[in-house]
Amino acid sequence: MQCTLQNDKLVKQGQKVDPKVNYTIVGLFVVILTIALTIFGFWLTGSYHGSAYNTYSIYMNESVSGLTVQSPVKFNGVEAGYVSDIEINSKNLKQVIVTVKVLQSVSITTSTVATMTIQGITGLAYVSLSAQTPSAPLLTKKPGERYPVITYQPSLLLRLDAVLKQVATDVDTVVTRLNDALSEDSIKAFKGSLVNIQEVTKVLSDNTKQMDRILKNTSEASERFPKISQQLETTVAAAYEMAESVSKAGTEVSLTMKDARTAIQSITQQAVPNLVVLINQMTGVANSFKQLSEELERNPSMVIRGKEPAQPGPGEK
Repeated sequence: MQCTLQNDKLVKQGQKVDPKVNYTIVGLFVVILTIALTIFGFWLTGSYHGSAYNTYSIYMNESVSGLTVQSPVKFNGVEAGYVSDIEINSKNLKQVIVTVKVLQSVSITTSTVATMTIQGITGLAYVSLSAQTPSAPLLTKKPGERYPVITYQPSLLLRLDAVLKQVATDVDTVVTRLNDALSEDSIKAFKGSLVNIQEVTKVLSDNTKQMDRILKNTSEASERFPKISQQLETTVAAAYEMAESVSKAGTEVSLTMKDARTAIQSITQQAVPNLVVLINQMTGVANSFKQLSEELERNPSMVIRGKEPAQPGPGEK
């Protein structure tokens, strides 16, 4: 339309315009636009990538709504690849197999976990990867698998849904228990408890003076406690000193007994031999007295006349 206006303007000015020139410009513009759209389409479909990628599988146990082929794959928030395929697991219809391409420069280890994350309010999703430990062995393919399998972690929405379901269950349980608690029997029991509480309160009110007296006695006892404690400490100290004195006295008595035993042994060693000699002498004296007694018994006149002289022998007068 702009070219037509320009042509009309030139015609009005009295100049001739060649229509072939305008068609050439339009055709060139269409060709350039087509090439640009083709390149952009190749870039979107992943047919052209200048970097090398490794392929991994992720088994997701939730809906992947919002996740499409060519959705980005981010490692700790940094774009590191893209989703190359999405399919339902024929062996487990509850699972979706998501195949991802990750840059070879990004190390995927056994501690790496994958989560589906929603981008803001757009509803578009991407695969988020993160490592649970700073160092772990590289992830390798297991027998029976097409690619190495990255461990899947439920998304925030799935965990939130599970928490909300649990909260709903708990709320339902609480409501049921409240209904049971507010039954007629429970209300009667509660009223009975209130009556009992009133009676207990009345008893406490009537015994307030007695309780005050008890508290006063307790307070006085607590005031006397430091003095009693001090007296106990003094008594314990005196008992300790007495025990030390008794211990010292026992030690002294032991030493005295030891000295006495030594003295007795010394006296025994010195006196016993002399005592033996004296006993022998007294035994001789006793024998002499015995002999004298026998002679007096045979010859009592010996006391007056004395002992008779021995008879003279032959040739003596």
